[in-house]
Amino acid sequence: MSRLTRRKTLQLGGAAFTAGLAGCSAFGEQSPTPLLGKLEAVNHDRRPHTLHALFLDDGNPVYWVSKEIPAADESGPGFARFEEYPTEPDGHALHVRVEDQPKSDWEQFDFDQPNTTCYGFLLSVGSKNGSPFVDIWQTTGTLPCEGVRTMNESE
Repeated sequence: MSRLTRRKTLQLGGAAFTAGLAGCSAFGEQSPTPLLGKLEAVNHDRRPHTLHALFLDDGNPVYWVSKEIPAADESGPGFARFEEYPTEPDGHALHVRVEDQPKSDWEQFDFDQPNTTCYGFLLSVGSKNGSPFVDIWQTTGTLPCEGVRTMNESE
C-alpha cells in the first residue's frame, strides 16, 4: 500500500480546490446588462442654465444633447427630462457640464459598477459665488428602470 505523502496531499488538495472554484463560477448566471432608466435635471438657481450631457463609448460620442433648464422660482426648482439617451450604457461614461465650463470642470460618471442592474440620474444645477455648477446624483434601485425599453426591444 502506498503512503500518502505531504506533497501528494497538497497537490490533490490544490487540484480539488481549483476544480471547486471553477465549478462554483459555472453555477452563477451572467449578470444582465445594466439599464439607464432616468436622466433628469433640476436647477436650484434663480437663473435658467444650459446643461450639456455627453455619453462616450471608448472615447467616441454616442449621445450629445444640450438642454435649457428653467430657473427656480417660488414654487420650486426648474426641471427638465432628457430623452432618447442610451438605455444600455454598459461601458459608457457620462460627462455633464453647465454653460461653458472648461472640460477640466466637467462632472463624469463611469458605468462600471459591479452588480448594478439599473441606474437613474438627477443632474443638479446650482450656483456658488455667481458661478453655475452641476452635480451628478445617482440611484441604483430598480424603480427608475421599470418600463424601460432596450435597444433590442425597440426594433
